[in-house]
Amino acid sequence: MAVYYIDPTYTGSPQNGAFSSPYSDWSTPTISDSNSYLGKEGTTWTSGTSGISLQASNVILGTYDSVTGEQVYDVARRHKMDFSSCTDAQCIGISSTASPLSETGNLIINLHIVGSNTTDGISISDGVDNTTIKYCRLVGTGSSATSQNDGILHNGGFPIIFNNNEILKFNAGIRSTTDAANNSVSTDYSTIANNNIYNLDGTTASD
Repeated sequence: MAVYYIDPTYTGSPQNGAFSSPYSDWSTPTISDSNSYLGKEGTTWTSGTSGISLQASNVILGTYDSVTGEQVYDVARRHKMDFSSCTDAQCIGISSTASPLSETGNLIINLHIVGSNTTDGISISDGVDNTTIKYCRLVGTGSSATSQNDGILHNGGFPIIFNNNEILKFNAGIRSTTDAANNSVSTDYSTIANNNIYNLDGTTASD
């Protein structure tokens, strides 16, 4: 497994994804199977109008320690990805173009994701299995439920693990199109635990 680093504050050359010469833009690397893509903790990357498309398996999107380069697993330390100007349907879209659908085993961890008022934070397509999302903070910028999409939109695939995430100001914190109710994902194929989800009025919502 190769590890690629992204530091939006880096202005040097070359920029090849190494710890000493990271990419400065998440749109530069091509996300491919069995690799890790890590943003520098404490930095903010601002996207253009496009989100990130993840069409691969066994990929990690996360955060790295600014001194050691090691992946961070501390919920309090995150790399921020600002998609507030994004016009795509999702900030991070996990989908498959394979036939049969086969993307599996992806992990999104320790990211602070800011979405526009029309984007889903993380969208998982039907047929994408074994996705884990944990220690993330997802924030929507919409001011009303009618203009805000979902924090995590689950369109199918199993099993799915949503643990220890903080989701703010989205119409639904975690929504599954296979289970009609907002904030509900079937326990038949999912594990949901210790997520803090907040309604638009600041009150706490259930998973």
